[in-house]
Amino acid sequence: NELAIPQDGRNGFLSPAERQQAPEIHRTLDNLRNAILGGQREYGMLADAARLHLAKCGFEPDYLDIRRQDLAAAGPEDKRLVILVAARLGSTRLIDNLAFELS
Repeated sequence: NELAIPQDGRNGFLSPAERQQAPEIHRTLDNLRNAILGGQREYGMLADAARLHLAKCGFEPDYLDIRRQDLAAAGPEDKRLVILVAARLGSTRLIDNLAFELS
């Protein structure tokens, strides 16, 4: 069994409209990082709001979580964080992550 990968790469499974929509996942991660860098530490609430935002944008989120970079549960005192997301857009499952450090 061979996995069929479109010649134009992994995003080749997306329609032209979905390709324009897909970057919203990374924008959402950037916005979450900025909120955390700005002092917000209610990680559960932030993740819930981000999942809701993606759903309103046409994604079907499988998960979106804010964790420590070692993937353990993050707390307000943790400095090395990563935001992880997987969401379906049409028939394609997109994944992304954004690691960063608090000062």
